[in-house]
Amino acid sequence: MKRIILTLITWVCCEMIYAQQPMTLRPIVCKDGLSESTCKYIESKVKSIVSVNGNWESSDFSRLVLAIKIHPTRHDVTATAPVRVNLECEVFFSIGDITDNHVFKTAQIKLSGIGLSEENAYTAAFKALTPNNATITDLLNETRPAVDSYYTTHCQQIIQRANTLRETGNYDEAIYLLTSIPDVCSDCYGKCMKLTTSVYKQKIDNQSRELLKKARIEWMDGQDREAASRAANIMRGIDPNSSVYLEVKKLQNSITSKLNADDRREWELQVKQMQARHETTRSVIDAAKAIGVAWFQSRPQTVNNTIIRGWF
Repeated sequence: MKRIILTLITWVCCEMIYAQQPMTLRPIVCKDGLSESTCKYIESKVKSIVSVNGNWESSDFSRLVLAIKIHPTRHDVTATAPVRVNLECEVFFSIGDITDNHVFKTAQIKLSGIGLSEENAYTAAFKALTPNNATITDLLNETRPAVDSYYTTHCQQIIQRANTLRETGNYDEAIYLLTSIPDVCSDCYGKCMKLTTSVYKQKIDNQSRELLKKARIEWMDGQDREAASRAANIMRGIDPNSSVYLEVKKLQNSITSKLNADDRREWELQVKQMQARHETTRSVIDAAKAIGVAWFQSRPQTVNNTIIRGWF
């Protein structure tokens, strides 16, 4: 009975968190035939609509993408003075996972606008797109459970892929894959965070061993104030969460004991600076997420654009 009650409490808690925790979504406009400023305006407009929906929030780093493609169906230029552009268009929306190239839901609407230029006409058309638009609201609401179901079903595949990347030394991509899972109440998210910690520690352990080796070489090369300073610059990059951090402390103590009084004062100041920097280090998960974001940012945008075009 106690086990049943505990299960029910856990389920209720998860449902409450699920209902409150927004998923992140990244609006992207297919730029075909559109000016840069028009695309930015449309993306900004869609971001504001997404943010109003309590189940979602916009993010520039989400693997979940709201792709927007515009197909003009009418484009008239009046003979009046001043000239006006009258346009009508069909707007297609697709919400999908850009990492797995998987589309969850699609929708389309018709918009029209008039302006002194094509850019003004598009602006006028999208001004009519309000946050309570039924098509957009339904799209967002229907996608959320589909997203949660997808990651629950494909969780083991995601973990296997991350482990393969880990085994080949592609730690940053593996960390991105794991930390980009939406953080709603889900068994998959917990498993991915657990593996993230393991991958992150393996990454920093390997890096820290190499840095410690270089610091030792720099110190042994001169065993003086300059050598100590070079070693300190290297040791600043060693993560305090790494398994070799005790060895770093030993090297610091060894350097301290071998410097003369004047040089020791300067060295001890450098050690304090290192300690202060390490004390402000983020948690493992936060540090890992930063690595994931950096990997995502380094990805060529042409890859994303190619994937998105295939959704329409």
